[in-house]
Amino acid sequence: MSRSMHVLFDGKLPDEAALTQCFRELGFPLAFEPGADLLAPHPHYLAMRLRGEETGFELGISDGREDVERIAGEEINPRFTRYVRASSAGGDEADAAASCFAAALARLVDGRVLRSHSDAELTPDRAIALARRDLNATAERFSRPGTRPAEIRRYLASLLQQRRDLVLVGRRLLIRPVRHLLRGALLDTTGDRFELCVGPYIMPLYDGSRDSIGYVGHLYHDKYKVWRSNFVPLLIDALGEEFFKPLGTMTTTYLVEGSISRRTARVLLEGVECPSLSPDETKIAFKHLVGQGDESPCRRHDDEHRADKHVPVPAEPGERVIDRPNANLHAARGYAGR
Repeated sequence: MSRSMHVLFDGKLPDEAALTQCFRELGFPLAFEPGADLLAPHPHYLAMRLRGEETGFELGISDGREDVERIAGEEINPRFTRYVRASSAGGDEADAAASCFAAALARLVDGRVLRSHSDAELTPDRAIALARRDLNATAERFSRPGTRPAEIRRYLASLLQQRRDLVLVGRRLLIRPVRHLLRGALLDTTGDRFELCVGPYIMPLYDGSRDSIGYVGHLYHDKYKVWRSNFVPLLIDALGEEFFKPLGTMTTTYLVEGSISRRTARVLLEGVECPSLSPDETKIAFKHLVGQGDESPCRRHDDEHRADKHVPVPAEPGERVIDRPNANLHAARGYAGR
């Protein structure tokens, strides 16, 4: 069951450094993930670590007395004009992280905490006591195998030994050889540290970052409970049938024009890399692979999408521009591989 914590306060929101210091003083084993930003556009997912394990919750900030009264009633102390909402999607670890965060924040701002499914208004001390109770409830679970990268490697040990064309990099199980396109599966976490979320992973080398979920990270995902007796054989079978068979054949990239609403697509050019849309949205610059093999050179072009007219740019070998003045490139542009 999901849980929401509302911290009522007034004034400035403490920064990550102040909250981190408060976590330490209270003995909460909670920390921000590197790069976490309290002031990112709200609401947003705030990545945290509880006892060193990945977790997190949705964070939202609301300003205005009307919003406070909407969730706490008109009789609430008039000094409260803002609130922070920490909502977990479910799972004891995410609930405990949200509870600890809310308690520490309430202490720093001398606020009050409202918990979902309860009308009680909690003082900082009471919120801290309940956060410690939530932490104790998760202590035993942390001694069991979960979904950390080291544990994922242990689950997949037999598969990695049988399939020399596979390599596990963090939470990404990739298919080799790797040329210009990373292909494979993403084995991600959910709010429950004993649940593994598995989905396809496709990412061109030029466009990826260490934490990227790939171009299709928003598509279908299967979820597996790692404590089930048949978890490992089910996972290995699904990886082979749902991911390696279709993704293993992807060796060529294409520039594709299509329409999502009409469910149509048309290949414009094969061997395309690094596509980039012009500011006026009428041209696409890209690199075009010339020849065969891993060491094949790329030429930069400007591709004028009218009549598939490809115009090489001699100043910098390797790029094209496609110009289609009448094309709606927001809805009709794409990049695909096979």
